[in-house]
Amino acid sequence: MLQTLNLARNQLEGGLPSGVFTNMSALVEINLRSNNLSGELPSDICSNAPKLKRLLLSENKIVGKIPKSICKCREMEDLRISSNKLTGNIPTEIGNLTKLTYLSMFSNHLEGEIPSSVFNISSLEFVYLGDNILTRSVPIFNSLTRLQILYLDSNLIGGIPKEIGYLTSLQHLKLNNNKLTGYIPKQIGNLTMLRTLYIDSNNLTGYIPNQIGDLSSLQGLDLSSNKLAGNISSSIFNVSSLEFIYLGDNNLSGSLPANLDNLLNLQVLSVKSNNIIGAFYNL
Repeated sequence: MLQTLNLARNQLEGGLPSGVFTNMSALVEINLRSNNLSGELPSDICSNAPKLKRLLLSENKIVGKIPKSICKCREMEDLRISSNKLTGNIPTEIGNLTKLTYLSMFSNHLEGEIPSSVFNISSLEFVYLGDNILTRSVPIFNSLTRLQILYLDSNLIGGIPKEIGYLTSLQHLKLNNNKLTGYIPKQIGNLTMLRTLYIDSNNLTGYIPNQIGDLSSLQGLDLSSNKLAGNISSSIFNVSSLEFIYLGDNNLSGSLPANLDNLLNLQVLSVKSNNIIGAFYNL
């Protein structure tokens, strides 16, 4: 019986009618990404394909709400419905997908709060929810110790919780282009596997925490376009893996740290539009 249906990257049009996967009960993967599919998601996908592990529908023109019934696919490991025209809330029942490792819903028109149930799925490794209309603050994610990528850009308001320090497997974090306020928590220094950190284009205040210097794997740091103040911590310039640093458009002051020459891999350093002082020949 058919287990994998892969029609990705074609010119398929029209909707997915109810019953379209009838008599395909052995399906493990449905891949229809990068087509011109429209209409709403059928509510009977899981009842007709109970063994489904991968549902890949990104880069289409699918509209409407995410049906709660999609959360009955208890074997689901990979759910990608990004870059469509989906609206409404993320169903709280998504927490029932306890085997989910990859969740991608970015670039839709989803709104409301991110259900706390999402962040109780301890198997999650990749979460892409950016570029929607999601509101409220960054969720608390104590259970996501396997999470490697978290993209929540272009959505949220509120602050960055100190519990972010529990995400000790995180490698890439994007919280940019939100309306985040408050301080960058010092617990960010617990994310020692982090490679890229984007918190630019927010309303964050206070100092850059010294603990960023503990991110020994960091390659890219972008804290630009906030309201950060104080001196630039010299601890940042002890992270020898850094390739780019963007700190421009803040209220930073003082001189650049003397240990700038530690960054042998650095390709871009931007501290424009601050209050940096000192002689140019000391750089």
